[in-house]
Amino acid sequence: MSALIPFQDQTRMAEAIVKSKFYGFTDINQVMAVMVVAQAEGKHPGTIAQEYDIIQGRPALKSQAILARFQQAGGKVQYDTYTDEKVR
Repeated sequence: MSALIPFQDQTRMAEAIVKSKFYGFTDINQVMAVMVVAQAEGKHPGTIAQEYDIIQGRPALKSQAILARFQQAGGKVQYDTYTDEKVR
């Protein structure tokens, strides 16, 4: 991402995310705090709803986001067993 998103635009996005109730954020300040993290990582602030959950009031990367970052960094995942009962 080459340009920072203006504060006013972030505020409107954060309000929409909270109002949607889609992502589990209950407070605009939660969203704004995680948007700062996204921008620090060079990502659009809107990606936070896809990559973060709020757990006990703190931002936490979703497991899918952790796996994606691991694989993007060259990590490999091998499943020896992948059934409804067991994954190894």
